[in-house]
Order: sequence, then structure tokens, then C-alpha cells
Amino acid sequence: MYYSPIRITGRELIPPGPVLFVANHQDSLLDPVLLASAVRRNVRFLAKATLFDVPVLGTLMHGLGMIPAYRAQDDVSQVRRNLEILERAAAALAAGQSVGIFPEGKSHDDPCVVEIKSGTARMAQKAVELGARPALVAVALNFERKEGFRTALWIQIGPPLDLSGFLAAFPHEKQAQRALTLEIGNRLKALALHLDDAGLAPLLGQLEHLVPAQGLRSPGPLARLQLRKRVADAMNHFFATDQPRAAAAESQILNYTAELDSYGLQPGSPVMRFRRLRLVLRLLRDLLIFAAGSVPVAAGLLHHAVPYWLSRRLAAKWNDGLPTVALARLGFGLPLMVAWYTAVWFGLRSYFLPWVAWTWIALMPWCGFMALKYLRRLRRGARALAAQTRLFFQPEKLRALRRKQMEIRTLVSGLAEEYAAIQPRPAALELPWTWQRIGRGLLRWSVVLLAAGLIWTAYAHWQRSQAPLAGGGLNLSGISNESLESMLDGDEGILRRILQDAPVLEAEAVQMAADFKSGKRDWYSQEDNDALRRLLRRYVSYRTALIRMIWRYQQSGRVEDEALRARTFLCACTSGVTLASVSLGFTDAFAGSREAVRKLNEAEPAWDIPAGVFDTARRSLASSRNRRALAEAFVRYDACSFSELLPVESGREFHAAIRQSRKRLDAAAESITADRIIQPFRDARDEGREVIYGVQTFISTWMGDTKLREPGGALISRSQVQELRAKLQPGDIVLERRNWYVSNAFLPGYWPHAALYAGTPEELRALGLEQDPRVQQHWDKLLRPDKAGHFCVVLESVSEGVIFTSLEHSIGEADSVALLRPKIPREQIRESLARAFSHAGKPYDFDFDFFSSDKLVCTELVYRAYDGPIHFTLQNIMGTKTLPAIEFVRKFAAERDTPGAQFEFIWCLQGDAGAGVARPVDAAGFIKTMDLPGNDLLMK
Repeated sequence: MYYSPIRITGRELIPPGPVLFVANHQDSLLDPVLLASAVRRNVRFLAKATLFDVPVLGTLMHGLGMIPAYRAQDDVSQVRRNLEILERAAAALAAGQSVGIFPEGKSHDDPCVVEIKSGTARMAQKAVELGARPALVAVALNFERKEGFRTALWIQIGPPLDLSGFLAAFPHEKQAQRALTLEIGNRLKALALHLDDAGLAPLLGQLEHLVPAQGLRSPGPLARLQLRKRVADAMNHFFATDQPRAAAAESQILNYTAELDSYGLQPGSPVMRFRRLRLVLRLLRDLLIFAAGSVPVAAGLLHHAVPYWLSRRLAAKWNDGLPTVALARLGFGLPLMVAWYTAVWFGLRSYFLPWVAWTWIALMPWCGFMALKYLRRLRRGARALAAQTRLFFQPEKLRALRRKQMEIRTLVSGLAEEYAAIQPRPAALELPWTWQRIGRGLLRWSVVLLAAGLIWTAYAHWQRSQAPLAGGGLNLSGISNESLESMLDGDEGILRRILQDAPVLEAEAVQMAADFKSGKRDWYSQEDNDALRRLLRRYVSYRTALIRMIWRYQQSGRVEDEALRARTFLCACTSGVTLASVSLGFTDAFAGSREAVRKLNEAEPAWDIPAGVFDTARRSLASSRNRRALAEAFVRYDACSFSELLPVESGREFHAAIRQSRKRLDAAAESITADRIIQPFRDARDEGREVIYGVQTFISTWMGDTKLREPGGALISRSQVQELRAKLQPGDIVLERRNWYVSNAFLPGYWPHAALYAGTPEELRALGLEQDPRVQQHWDKLLRPDKAGHFCVVLESVSEGVIFTSLEHSIGEADSVALLRPKIPREQIRESLARAFSHAGKPYDFDFDFFSSDKLVCTELVYRAYDGPIHFTLQNIMGTKTLPAIEFVRKFAAERDTPGAQFEFIWCLQGDAGAGVARPVDAAGFIKTMDLPGNDLLMK
């Protein structure tokens, strides 16, 4: 757990039977644990005797069968007992057990294998004398940063050595011991990261960034650890075989890295590796990395600060250097963390709901890991990032440094190739199959599959747009000539009216697009929104009528009467080309405006406008099936002898329309083809947005429905609800607050919600709204009580959508409420209420964007109802125009006691959570709510 990732190589080399495991010793008491887990054997370790005197630890070590070793540096008087201890270890080997020993005799921080003690050889020799045939296996523990939490570890297990055969090759006992001691040292040096000269450690650190990474574009921690060992081996080779050349290279490299250090850089800094755009993107990426994890990192730091600081302070007093730091931190950290997590859980549970405490405790380990990584990266990267940014604007210095680095890299690459000829490069270590690696793989494949799914969905949408009209049309052969003529008379009249109005529709569309572009019209204005809806509704009605005629007469070839056959075909052909021409003109008028396309794709049930009208028209124009149908119709049209079959005057305007539309479609063929290619990608983009919006909807709904605390019931009493009822009039604006909901932390200001008092049926009749079609369709909802027996008199937009609800539910479950009355004429109140009713049933807008009107956020319902009579100033929040509920308070405060004031203050109940009641406040107190925080945790 402390180290990750971990890679173990050579485990298959361990022979059966008794084995003497020898390993380098760099991490104190954790080394036996790591070695035993790597070899998967019950190993009896020799450990320094002083550890057996430590309470609890000594008992545990005895229980694990560990054997005490007496070192002169610990107690000279006890060294004589080592012969007895070596005999015990030898006896264990002779009994078929495995024994582990760290022949360096002590743990250390040096990047090398230090002098091997002779005790290991004496033990092996004694075991052979007792009749055992043990094997010796060397194990190297290679750490990326042994004191670092979650740092890489590479355990390399070497081939076995037959101790009986090796010792038998030497005639004298002392000679055999010296030879085996030397052999143990050589085997450990071959497996472990080892420098013959420990003073070369700084050079090793610099070469890691300069040596080619064995063909790996972005080596992971294990590959870097393997590269570090290979660099160390190469350094040993060159300093042993060509010391003057190696020393000259060392001097050149260290001088260069010292110059880099003066700029705050390293050989591996991005400014030394990338150029131009890639460098800018890399620097921006680093900045984003520093910013991206700020929230979970801050939470992780806040939560773990106390146990982290205590465990480090205690570990610093207990351990005697880097060899024991990991064990000390782990030993103190684990119990401290368990105790701290328990205390935090009880603290949170005493104040918040249980789910808050459990969620916090579950997330904090991950936030803690993120904080550790973030701080390491911040420590290493913040200074370097600033230095790289400065150097980026000093191109001459940067070019000079890059030239020197190229020279150094050429030198180092040459040495690396030369060493590779002597010692071939091993296969690079791959990252083991950890949950982290599996998670990354799943994430990558999820992205690929999601993209493929979006493209397939877009293709399916496009294919559906290619489908022919459902049902194959009317069976014209089964209709009498008289009935067919009567039907044609009516449809031809409709078609003539469409042909007359189509140019007007297109001209109005062009003018309206120009007005929006010039600013004469506003996308956020309800009046302009209605004007655009009226224009779109005309197009939809024409399109529906033309499609109906195309469908109705598509089987014109089955009509027996030749003249009627020509007439039905002419009607169908004219309808088809007119539909294409009108759609082309309408889409071209708005195609250059992203806002227009978005607005024209919105659904509007009140206007009987479906969603995606603009895109549907564009798809139909690009449809290869529709284009083939038009081409076939033109061929048939050219072959038909209309002048011989029909009176000249009867179809003059139809022939003119076909000729004109044909030219227009031919001229636009290239752009239509291009649009056909682009449309599936537009569909994929839209599907992606729908997926994102779905996730956003889920999160926002959860936040809006989830409470952090439940200290008691709502603060507004039933008697206050009844008192409030007597003050209300239809059209009043209601501001509400419910304490301790998660969403409060993300909405600006004290008031998160706004609604409209719609009124009782009697009040609406008094306003003359009973017969208004916009109100009439919802009249039954006002006459029926809800499940609790209360009548619905409030219209509001909540996560379920724009709904009618009762006063008891909307206000009776709130903790604070305020009433504002628009100061506008009664006629405008009536129209505004009717507008509000027209939005009932629409979904909630989780984008909080006032641009769209097919989905409404709570304050947008009020805005859409009163836009025009009342002036609202929309706020630009994170690039989206919206209207937080607190803006109603600001508007009232800014206009109070002025002739142009548009709001009248009626009443305000402000919740007092401490006292458990809601108290009335006057207009001045209501204005002061602008200064109250929206986040419940910041409230008094």
C-alpha cells in the first residue's frame, strides 16, 4: 500500500527447497516485509537484536520466527553470541526452511551496495556442513524514492546459486568464505541500483533526463527506475574502463546542468524538450493541472493536516534517518488516521445528516492522495513553470541552452550506444495491472465507445431522415374521379396561397435575421422571441401542408384518367419542389447565425412547434433519397405533355414555381452536398451535448433535492401561511429559501428560488382569464386539489418542470419567503399571467440559460411573464445570461422610493434557524438580505 506501482521480476527463478535469500538493505524494517511478500515463502529473517527489546515489536518478531543478530555497533559484548545465532540459522536451512538476511549488516541511504559482511558466508558454510543443500538467491530492492508515499518499487530476483557446489570448489574454509562474500556482493550489485563511487550520485540524477528512454515516448515510474539502474551500470563501466573520458564527460554534463539550475531548469524541463505550439500547450497543460484539482486538494489538505503533521513530528523523533522513515510514518500514521477519521465522522454526524458524514469519509482518502501528488508537483513545478515562462520570452538564451543540450545529448547518446553494444538493453518494464492502470484503460475505452456511439446515433438519425413518407400515400386508383377532382381543387388552392406567401416568408426571415444581427432585435426578448415563433410557425404550417400533399399524391401514376394523372402529378411535383425551395430559403436566411439555429431548433408546445425544425429542414435538403426523388420527378415532368392534357391557365403558376425552384436548387447543389457531409457530425455533436446535459441534469436534480441537515421542520408556520394567503394577489412574485439544501451553495445570493402566485379560479375569472386559451388548457388543474387536499395556486419551475403547486407546499415548506408585486396596469398583469400559463409543462433548464425558452429555470418563468412591462437586467454568469433571484431584491432596492419603481414590497418572513421560527421584517430588512450569504455554512 505504501509503495505503488510495484513490479517483481525473476520470481520464477526461485528453486524449491531451502533457500538463503540475501538482499540489499535500504528501508529498515519494511525490507523483510517486502522481501517475504516478493518471494512468497515463509522466510526466517535475521534482524538486529536491539529490535527484539522493543515492546510489542519484539514479541511480534519472535512470533514470526525471526532470529536476532548481534552487531558490534550495537553492543560489542554480545558479538560472541553471533556464532550461536549463525548455527540457528544454518540449522533452519538444514531443516528445509528458508532464511533471509541483509548481508550489508545495516540499512543505509547510499546509492550503492556497501561492504558485505562475512557472516552470511559462514552461515551458508555451516548449513552445508550440517548436510543441507541450500540455494542462495540474491534479491534487489530498488526504490524510486524510498521515503515517498506511493512511490515506485522494483524488486529484482536473481538466479539461484548452488551453495554446496560453489563452496566445494575451494580447498580452504576461509578462502571459500571470502569467495562467497565477494560473489554475494557482485550478485547484489548486478541486481540493485549501484554506483561504484557514491559521489557520482548528482551525475546520475542529471543523466536520467539526458539518456534516451529505451524507445519509450513517456516512460512510467517503473521504466524510469529501470533506466536509472542502467545509467548507473553504464557509469560504473566507463569510469572503470576509460576514467579520463568519463571524467571529462562528467565535468561537461555537470557544468551544463549547473547553468540550467541557475535558470531554475532541469534537462527534462518542457522548455528544453518542446518547441513553439507544443511548448505553449505543455505550459498551459501544467497550469491547468495546478488549477484542476484545487477543490479536492484543498479538502484533502484540510482534512489530513492534523494527523499528517502529528505523524511526521512523531516519526522524526523516533526514526534515525531515511532508512526508517517509511516505517516510522506508517507506524504512527495508520493509528492516527484511523482515530482522526473516526473523530471527524462523529463530528460531522452530530451536525449534518448521516449521508454527509459517510460521503466525506469515503472521499477523503482519494482527496488525500490527490493532495500529496498535487503538492509534490507544485513543489517541483511551480518554480520551474515560472522559469520556463521567463525563458520562453528570451529566445536567444533559450536557443543557446538548447544547442548545448543537443551537444550533451549527442555525447550521452553515443556513450549509451557504445554501452548497448557491450550490454544489450533489456525489455522495458511495463506498468503492472493495477486498479489505476485498469481504470485508465476503462476510461480510454469508454471515451472511444462513447464517440463511436455518438457517431452511430448520428448516422441512424441521418438514415431516418432518408426514409420515405410513411404509408406509401393514398391509393388514388380507388378514388372516384369526382372525389379526386374535389380534393385537388382544395389542395391546389392551398398550394397557390403558399406560392404567393413563400417569397414574403423568406423576405421576412432575411429581415429578421438582419435585425437580430444588427441588434434591433434581442434573442432574450420575449416579444422578439414571439415574433420569431410566429415566423417559424408559418414555415412549419407550410411544410406540414406541402408534405401532406406530397404524401397524398405520390401514387399519381395509378390514376387511370390521363388528364387527372397529369394534374395529380403536377400538384405533387410542385409541392415537392416548393417544399425544397421554401426550406432552402428559410434555412439560408438564418444559417449564418448560431443563435438563430439554436433558437429555431427549440420546441414550443404553445405554438405547436416540434423540436429540431431547422435541423430537420436541413437534413431533408441534404437527404440523398429526397434528392433522387426530386431528380426522378424532374425527369417525369420533362417527359409529360401537360399542354396537351391540361388547360394552359390551370397550372401556369405551378409550372413557373417548378422552373424557378429547379434553378435555385441546381445553384445550391454544391452547398447542399457539403451540408450533407457535415450533418452527421452536427448530429454527433448534438448527441454529445445531450449526454452531457443528462449528466448535468442528474447532478443538479440531486443537489436540488438533497439536504445537508435536518434540524427541524420548516420555519414558516401554518398560521403564517394563512396570513400570507390573505395578502396575495394574482401575478405576485414569490421569493423563497429552503435552508440546508446542497444547491444553496452553488446559487448566488440569499434567495435561491422565485415563483408566481397564479391565483384561485375565482381570482382568475375576475381578471377575465377563464376563457383565454393559454389558461383554459390548464383550468382543470386549478379546480382539482392535490393529494394533500390543497388547491394549486402557485406556478413555479422546479426540477420536475414548470408545474402548479399549492401554497402549503411551495411556501409552507420554506424557511424564508418574500412577496413583491409588479406595479403595472391590470391589463398587463392579465397578459403576463396568461404568458406564464403558456409555459406550464415545460422542462426545467439545468443550463440556467435564458437564451432558450423551451426549458425554463425558476426566475426565467417570472422573466418570460413580465418581460416588456418590467425591465430586467440579465447577468452574465460564466458566459451564460441568467437572472438569479437575488436580482429581484437588488432591483427593488435600487428603485425604492423613486417614481419609476416597478416593484411594491408586500411582506417578508426571514427564517431564524437558531430560534426555529420565521420572523416578519420590513422593506429595509428585506433589502439587507442582499448581504446575507447563500451558503448555509456561512450563515449565523
